[in-house]
Amino acid sequence: MATTQENTALIDHHLSMVGKLIVNAANCDLLMYNAFRIISGCEGGIANAIYFSSESFNAKKSFIIRILKVNDDPIEREILERIISATKTANNQRNELSHSLLQVTGEENKLRGLNARRQGQLGTPMTGPFLDGLLKLSCQAHIAALVAYQELCLKRGIPPSINHE
Repeated sequence: MATTQENTALIDHHLSMVGKLIVNAANCDLLMYNAFRIISGCEGGIANAIYFSSESFNAKKSFIIRILKVNDDPIEREILERIISATKTANNQRNELSHSLLQVTGEENKLRGLNARRQGQLGTPMTGPFLDGLLKLSCQAHIAALVAYQELCLKRGIPPSINHE
């Protein structure tokens, strides 16, 4: 049976992980935006207006895929597919925690994350290893997106700077 002190420590760990996962997902989205900017040839303000016209990952992905079809460069397609995949992974880890409600359940007094999108399911047990595993996947995704973005910049002969304007 988990104690109140153990559950409090897990809740603190959970909150810390939510913040870290949000940052990793935002960083991946920023890398995807910068890749969009490069392949579209749009200046900052125009690229920003187009890319951020939707908060939906699928809409942003769709913009990129349409541009890749027009550009018809298989190397850039492969690079962008890695950035998209990494961004999706980072977002999935973020969603796992940020859309969950914490609840102490059962006689064991264990902490579970209940996701409204998964109605009827018992809920994911919140443990230190589970939370650390989400962060590990998120960090790996961020690194993969960054490496792919650097490859795109190298291919294009431009510095791998990252902008948000």
